[in-house]
This record gives sequence, structure tokens and C-alpha cells, in this order.
Amino acid sequence: MTSCQTVGNTYYISASSGDDAASGLSEGAAWKSFKNVNSTVLKEGDRVLLKRGDVWNERLEIYGGGTEAHPVTVSAYGDKKAMKPQIKLANGVGDICLLISDCRYAQSDDENGRVNSNSHLVVEELDLRNAYVGILVRESLLSDNEGLVIRNCDISEIWCDEMMAPLATKNGGTVAKMNELGALPKGNLPKINKNTMKIEPTGGGAGEWLLATAVRFTGTSTKIFTGVELYNLVMENAIVGIEGIRMDDVYIHDVVNTGSYGGVVRFSAGCTGVRVERARLMSGSELYTFFGGTCGGFFGDVQHSYIKNTEFAYEYNLDEADGCGFDFEYDCEDIVFANNVLHHNDSGGILFMQLPEGKTHKHIVLENNLFYANLRNPKNSGYNYDIILYNKKGEDTISLIGNRFFTPERAKRAKAYAWGNLGEQGYIGDTVLKDNVAKYLAEYRTRFSFNSDVGNGFVANKGDFTVANGVGTLTADGGTGAIQLTLPINGFCYNRLAVKVNEGSGSLYVQYRDSEGVKTSETKKVDREGVYLIDLSDKAISSVIEDVVLVFKPSQNGGKIAFDYLQFIPDLGVKAEKESDGAIKLTFTGKCFPILSLSPKASDISIEGYTVKSVEKLNYNTLRVNVAEKVENVKGLKMNVKSGLFIEYFGAIINGLDCDRTAADDAALTGGAPQELYLNCAALVAE
Repeated sequence: MTSCQTVGNTYYISASSGDDAASGLSEGAAWKSFKNVNSTVLKEGDRVLLKRGDVWNERLEIYGGGTEAHPVTVSAYGDKKAMKPQIKLANGVGDICLLISDCRYAQSDDENGRVNSNSHLVVEELDLRNAYVGILVRESLLSDNEGLVIRNCDISEIWCDEMMAPLATKNGGTVAKMNELGALPKGNLPKINKNTMKIEPTGGGAGEWLLATAVRFTGTSTKIFTGVELYNLVMENAIVGIEGIRMDDVYIHDVVNTGSYGGVVRFSAGCTGVRVERARLMSGSELYTFFGGTCGGFFGDVQHSYIKNTEFAYEYNLDEADGCGFDFEYDCEDIVFANNVLHHNDSGGILFMQLPEGKTHKHIVLENNLFYANLRNPKNSGYNYDIILYNKKGEDTISLIGNRFFTPERAKRAKAYAWGNLGEQGYIGDTVLKDNVAKYLAEYRTRFSFNSDVGNGFVANKGDFTVANGVGTLTADGGTGAIQLTLPINGFCYNRLAVKVNEGSGSLYVQYRDSEGVKTSETKKVDREGVYLIDLSDKAISSVIEDVVLVFKPSQNGGKIAFDYLQFIPDLGVKAEKESDGAIKLTFTGKCFPILSLSPKASDISIEGYTVKSVEKLNYNTLRVNVAEKVENVKGLKMNVKSGLFIEYFGAIINGLDCDRTAADDAALTGGAPQELYLNCAALVAE
């Protein structure tokens, strides 16, 4: 055996128990503030660890970098049950929670007086709040910065009132519109002086950072960064999620953003190799809009990239332009946009911007995407399309292949088709249309009862299926009966099927297809009347669920089963922990990623055996519930939650009603208050 050699130093920082006069090299000698690390040029293998449960109200600055084998790491230490270490600022113009700069200045000088670092860094396990920028990554004075991983971080409340001007009034509230790029701040951010190797102010520059952004890459080099991976990020109420310019080889996956007018991803100015998978824009901003139009995602001058298995939902226009799911702005080439879901946006799903002279889109493929319940509030008739498609005639192709459009009847207009009136827009290029399906629907449903839904969403696949008095009865043929769902379902939200059985015995399972292929669910034994929950997958389902077949195998030949309804519902769970005699901490979990509303109310939750006095949101999925009674045992708590406890989007899907209907319509269909529907299927019991 060879001996293990430790590379680099580990610096500990604790706001609650540290001392800046200590060495910082052990937990017992931790620093208190970021002052010491902010003046340190880090080298390969160095680690900066922040204590879990502590809070700082100052900027953390990271200079230097590591190697691929020994990166510089910013992470957490301490009690793993405690909250992530938190940096909380005041949403001011200069408020940046974490500045990463001059990543290459890490190793000894080479013969040219430059530095031989590959700038590898890892940032993880942080909670960054109330800032204009959560993480700002600036290139060094050298180009070819590479090797950055940002993972498992929560970044919330990313905005700045001072930058949002002028103010306009809407619905009795205030909506801020940012309309002057010249008003952007000059950073005056520190950099390493390559001559003295000291960290010094730079004097700033116009637009050192631009939009309020959770994670932003900025710089002036031909390519400012390459080899970047960002994943498991929750960016809550962030004006923009992840923004980059002039970058290569960027992989973004399993991230969520809410409260955005600029998108969960925003890349421009010569980016190549941007790969986005399983990203989710779950709600737009109700506070701010952008002078050029709001969007859930944005590409401009991006090449050789793809976006797959991603969701763009609830983007608002606030009476300004756009309000679309995704915006192809200019000069995009060789882009695949596939297996994505775009729904409940004020305008359409996708906008290909009308291009100025000399600009064009080339080789864009939109394939197997689901559009539904968009066009909620288009600004004018020019936005009354699920895809607005402008491109120069005679240029290379934009292809629409196998997309499904379910457009609300209320959005129907003369000369308006699901993907735009291609024959009259004038700038359509050589557009290819193949195997697309477009329908106008009064509603887009996830609950199927058999008093009104027969023939509109379900067909008998095998056996005999009859309907009488609001009950559907399936008789097996040759030992099997099956019903097929003909509408696609948003798989990001729904990965359970609730089956209300009136009578019958045997077993039930589901076969379905998503972007990964054909799958078979678990099998449920049926032996009594009641609601049976069938888990479609043991993980979150990407993009669209299609070709859903409910299979019944009776316990005896010729057996029958009778259904009251079938309903897709989200996977939702909750963990409970006693904090004190009067407080319970609830952590909501689920494959569909529940996010609490910005201002949860005590009236939105009740817990059997306790009187709820107040609630406090700790982070995106964690709630402190203050109760009147002494808390003795938290395991097995039964609770009832209302949709108002979560953001609008999740509040809607928690009912299993991902529809374009009014509350009265929902109540008429379900026979009761829609917010109670999910819990009627299965009581929510805390672990």
C-alpha cells in the first residue's frame, strides 16, 4: 500500500463560533468572517468550508484555482441535519453572494510569467439569498478557464429594486420594468494584479454583471469558460437562473428556477456545446418584467447545442411583450429542442424572433415536444400562436417533427393555427412540418371520470368497456382487459395514477412511454373498493408520458372491474422533525419537486391533534410550523394541505388537475373542492 498525501489546506469558517485571529485550519480554530479567505489566493487542493446552520451577511470571494485531480472546493461542514450555510445580503446593486474570479492564478509562474493552472473549482452545499447576483464567475486575465462544477445549492430572492425602473401599476400592485441597460452598475470588483499577485480593485467596467441572476458567467475573452457542469440547483424567485456568454462545453441538468422573467437558462454571444436536460422553469415573475419581453429560456448566437426533457411553464408578460416559454432570439445554428413540455404561458410556447438583416436561424429541430394550455394572456393577436416562427426565406431549415399542440378554445382566432399561420408570416424559411398534431380543446385534463370523459381521452384497448351511471366497467378478454389514454401527460408533474375502483378483484398495472422508452409500472393487487395508487416510476419522469395503458388481470376468468375515475397525481411526501415543544419542521418531498409559496399561511395547513398558530418558510421545501400544544411525537402525523401552501404551479398540480378550467368547472367535475382532491386519494402522512 502507498501512503496517502493530502494536497492543499482546509480553511474553516463559522459565523457563530469563529475568530478571525485564529489560524482557520481546524474546526476549533475557525475564522469568523470571510475577510481572511477573501484576501487569499487559493491553490490546488485547497478547501473553504462554511459551517452548516450559520449565516453571513457579507460577500465570499474566491481567487485562484486547482487542477483536475485536486480542485479548489467551496463546501460545508458540521451537523449534516442542520441547514446549509447561508450567505444573506440585501438585494442591493453591488450585492453578490459568491464572487469567483481569476481562477487560473493558482500555481507557480511559467517562463512567460504566467500561471499554469487549469482553474478547476467545485462549489457545493451553499444557501445564497437576497442578492443581485448569487454566484458571479469572472474570467481571469488569461483565457481558457476550465473545469467548474456548481452543485447542490439553493439560490433565492435574486433581484434588485434599484435596477428595476421605471415603475408601472398593474392590478393595484407595482410592476417594475427594467428598460435601460446603461443604468447597469460598474462593478469595481477586485482582481489579482498579475504583476504584484495581490488582490486589488479594478476600477470596474460598464456591465460587469447584467441582469439579476442566480449564476452568471461574464468576461471579455473570446471564450471565457469551458468545461462547466451545473446541477441540483434550486433557484427560487430568481429573475434569471443561469446566464453565460462566450462559453464552450456547458452541461446543465436537474435544476429548477421560479420567479423568472429571463429564464431558467439564458445563453448568448457565441456559446457552443450548451447541453440542458431536466431543467424546469416552474413559474415566471409576478413582480418584474423586461423591456424586450419575458421568456422561460433564451438562446442568441448559440451553436451545436440541445435542450431536452425540460419544462417551461407559467411565464407572465405583465402586459409587455412575449411571455413565451422559450425564445430563439438570433443566429442560432444546429440546435435540437426535443421532448420538452411548454404550458400555461401568457403567450405561446416558442418564439423565433424576427431577425435583423444578416441574422438567421439554421438547422433548428423541434421534435416530440408537448404544448398545452398556453396563450393565457397574449399581448395582441401577433402573439396568438404556440410557435411564432420568423426566419429568412431561402435559408436553411427549421423542422417541426412530431410535436403535440393542445391549444385552448378560448385562444382560437381567425387565421391562428397551433404553430402559427406559416403561410402568411412572410419569414418562414424552408420550414419542415412532419407528424405534428394540433387540437383546440376546451380543457386539458389529468382526471378522467366516466360520466363525461368517455370517447374524449380514453379508448378500450383490449376487452369490453361499457359506461353506465358514471361508472366504467371493463370486462377482460382472454385473461386481460386494458384501457388506453390518448392524451399525453406532463411527466414532470405526474408520476402516479390513482384508480378509484368500485368493484372487482385481480391486479392492475400501467404500461407507458416516456423519452427513455417503453416502461411498465409496479403491479397493484385489487381486492376491495377504494383508491389504488400506482407508482409509474421510482424516479422523476422526464418530459412527456404517452401511450398510457391501464391493464387489468382478473382473479378469475371473465372477471370485471368497475371504475369511478382515473386520475394522474403528483408524488408528494413530507418528513417531520420536532424542533421544540412548540414547533415542528416539515420538509416536503416528491419526485415532482414541491416548492412552497413565498408567503405560506397557517390556514393552508392543518395537522391532526394540533392547533397551528403560525408557519415560517425556512427554504424552498421546508416549513416551520408553530403549534399551541406541546409536541410529543412527530412520526405518523396526518395533515391536510391546501394548494395555497405551494407556488401557483405546484398548487395547481397538487390537485391532479393540470387543466385550463375555472374552479367551478373543477368542482363540478370532481364533485367537491378541488384542493382536497389529492388528499382524498391518499392521506398525507408525515414520516
